[in-house]
Amino acid sequence: MHQRRYHILVVDEDPIALQQSVNVLKRGDHVVAGASTPDDASWWLSGWPVDLVIVPARFQEASGVQLLLSARAAQPEVSGMITGAAADPAVMNEAERYGLQIASEPPDSDGFASEVTAMIAGITRRQRWPRKPVSDRIAMRVGTETGRLMDVSYGGLRFELSDESAVLRSPVQLDFPRADLTLPADVVWSTRRSEDRACVFGASISAEPLSVAAWRAFVDRLS
Repeated sequence: MHQRRYHILVVDEDPIALQQSVNVLKRGDHVVAGASTPDDASWWLSGWPVDLVIVPARFQEASGVQLLLSARAAQPEVSGMITGAAADPAVMNEAERYGLQIASEPPDSDGFASEVTAMIAGITRRQRWPRKPVSDRIAMRVGTETGRLMDVSYGGLRFELSDESAVLRSPVQLDFPRADLTLPADVVWSTRRSEDRACVFGASISAEPLSVAAWRAFVDRLS
């Protein structure tokens, strides 16, 4: 079965930096688009399936994290990467809170292209399994917070925390007391619902063999 190439959207108000990043990433087997304004980014996100959005730490006097959260409002499972955050501790802390990848290499370098390729490979693993909605309320705890399980797959899960100020940093411990199941997971993405300010998170299950086996058995038991 044919599988489309992964789509990357690079956003940067500096046209030279934007073109350099796009050119570097196009060397890989990805489809890459560029946007230099919020309106351009919104246009791509409204009509194009995007797998990864890459933004600088600061974009038009605002945090790049804010732009990525807007992208997730349009496409909740899009992954995000921040460039240039190492020099901005406030943005770095905010990016970690929402499970965003922080690039360690300059965005016009081969090292940056390798970082993006590795992240795309992770997206491929997460998207391999179909998701199963969870209709019944299943008791779960995420660290010290009480959560609501929304859907599951063999690769991970989506859950909600009602505390809008909840901060999760990978890895987190998931606990399902009625199933006698506790296992580690990595936060992949997060977004905040506008209607009630709850936070929704996506997480991937640890690749440890015992965790994978226990999680798949749990998923199989869910109706």
